[in-house]
Amino acid sequence: MKERFDNPPLLEIIAELRWELPSVVSHPGIPTPVLPPLSQSLESDIDGFSKQIATLGFQNIERLVPPGFPWMTGGPVFRYTHSAQGQDVQETLKSSTIFQIGAGVFTANAVPPYTSWDDFEPLVRHGVEAMLSMEFSSGRPKAFAPSLRYVDAFDADLTQGMALRDFLDQVMGLSIKLPESIRSRSSSSDTEVPLVHVVMPLEFGKLMLQFLDGMVNGQRAYILDMSVHFDNFDRSDVAGIMEAFSSARDVIHEVFVGLTKPIHGLMKPRSNV
Repeated sequence: MKERFDNPPLLEIIAELRWELPSVVSHPGIPTPVLPPLSQSLESDIDGFSKQIATLGFQNIERLVPPGFPWMTGGPVFRYTHSAQGQDVQETLKSSTIFQIGAGVFTANAVPPYTSWDDFEPLVRHGVEAMLSMEFSSGRPKAFAPSLRYVDAFDADLTQGMALRDFLDQVMGLSIKLPESIRSRSSSSDTEVPLVHVVMPLEFGKLMLQFLDGMVNGQRAYILDMSVHFDNFDRSDVAGIMEAFSSARDVIHEVFVGLTKPIHGLMKPRSNV
């Protein structure tokens, strides 16, 4: 049984797959490898994905890179949203899901009103199936690298006016103790902590957590960006990839519930699940 909340701080979930491309060129002064303008065969690959994802109702296509421009490796080029008109549960779920695909990357994104991973997972599976069924004219990748990312924003209702350092200490249980050589130079007892980055090894990869002081919809909020990345992943089938996402979700959920325990009352846990 997974805990659910009526007032969750969730901003977005990103289920992502990356793969290596057979030929990448680098340009002087540009640190990120880019691909030359798309060939007709690569356009055909994307077209096949577009047609498959359209069968689910994701017919609204936004091109993120103008025609003729080079693609950056690992950057989304097309974004797909649902053309839902109905108000039933399934239509609502699809309307809060976004698919993206580009050079060596596929993502399925969930935004509010997100309900649960159990509801989002079937849509992720459909997206993965559509991506894996592409022709890959330049050669089918030998391996895919999955990762799962949750982005949460704790607004004033959940932070109760605390500074980020105090919120990390009193709620998240993450204490930051500065040495005397630093504290002795301070003009006051207040010390700002705008960003904290933590990387923790897992049996199958690593868990990355980033806490930062930010803005969401014009309002100050503390952002928790948590992701699981897999090392040496060798599965290229739908079942294996979805098992990886499920394992990552279990890790993130367990850590999130533990970190936020002091404010579960403010997050309004559901008693019927």
